Amino acid sequence: MRLAIFSRPPFPDKSGGQKRAHQLLESISGNCDIIILNPFPKKQHEIQFMFKNSAKNLYIFNHTKLHMFLGLVTSAFLCKWYTPINVRLYFNLKAYFIIRNGNYNDIICNNIRTSPYPTKAKKLYVDFVDCISANYINAALTSRNILTKIMYRIESILTRRYEKFILSKSYKAFSVSNVESKALSFRSYKVNTIPVFVDDIKKSTTEYERDKTKDKINHTSNKLVIGFLGKMDYEPNLKAVIWFIDKVLKKIPEEKLELRIIGGSVPKAIINKTSSNRNIIILGWIEKIQYELKKCDVLIAPMQSGSGLQTKILDYLQTDKIILCNQRSLNGFDCLPRLRNFFILDDPNDYNKTIEKIIQNKRNGVFNNENEILQERREYLFRSFGKEVILKKWKAQLEI
Repeated sequence: MRLAIFSRPPFPDKSGGQKRAHQLLESISGNCDIIILNPFPKKQHEIQFMFKNSAKNLYIFNHTKLHMFLGLVTSAFLCKWYTPINVRLYFNLKAYFIIRNGNYNDIICNNIRTSPYPTKAKKLYVDFVDCISANYINAALTSRNILTKIMYRIESILTRRYEKFILSKSYKAFSVSNVESKALSFRSYKVNTIPVFVDDIKKSTTEYERDKTKDKINHTSNKLVIGFLGKMDYEPNLKAVIWFIDKVLKKIPEEKLELRIIGGSVPKAIINKTSSNRNIIILGWIEKIQYELKKCDVLIAPMQSGSGLQTKILDYLQTDKIILCNQRSLNGFDCLPRLRNFFILDDPNDYNKTIEKIIQNKRNGVFNNENEILQERREYLFRSFGKEVILKKWKAQLEI
């Protein structure tokens, strides 16, 4: 018997973490029991309907903020003393009893937060996704608040010890990139790299090609339209947008460009900046992402923190738009070839110079061959992030 446990409903079209979880679910679908911790009690029936055919036995346990508090308390008695807070918050008593009383030979954890349960399973599979401890170290270094710095530092130490403990107990462990795998591995304990796949590359890029009207509108518009894609309650996305506004956007006249933020849960820190910057447009969550990306001239990912693979880059690569990113945003894009209209910039001055040049080219009507760019990117995605390629890796590693 096998059991897989997910810290959130593995929806296929939401955040990068949920996409990753959904892809793991696809590789094991129908072959095991599944536990899903659900922070959305009102969506209980929707989640039940969506995933009922994916499991032999499906257990959906509500896990709201109250449950997180209870997890923090009960885990103090049932988990290792060095279990970090970010894991304790997802400890669920109902899941604990299912695992303890069940006769499971294999247990699959969709991230480190679903791993604190004592188990007699012979094989423990853990998808670390990324190195959380390294992310906390970076957060401690960049935070301006002394108390926050101390909290992140303590959490990074506990998380790193816990990562090593879980890795030592794992039969197999995974992450999204070679960089994360190297950061997580220690001694003889190794982490296998399995990236996120792009679902139906041909369909998404073909649909993108069909409607050229938005491109014509952009080419004749006076302003350069810059897009940023990502959930804004995810701190690395928030930091990236604030960095771009403060370091780049403010140095370019308002009449030359506008920044469109495509993503839900926009905090006050961003909303407040729109009052003094009329060229910032908050679109919120958009169902058809590719349709909205099509309206942009340039797509950006100036990540200042965070770890793992930035799925927004995969979304960007399904367009023919100019992409401006930095080295941090390319974690997980191993062996990235030289692609046209794809710029890797780390200095804000380089962003400004590149954007000014793009604005000038737009005014002069200078454009690259869009079909050739799209085909070039499509070939790279098929080769490195194709669904069949990645699912084959999952099935091989999970011995399905």
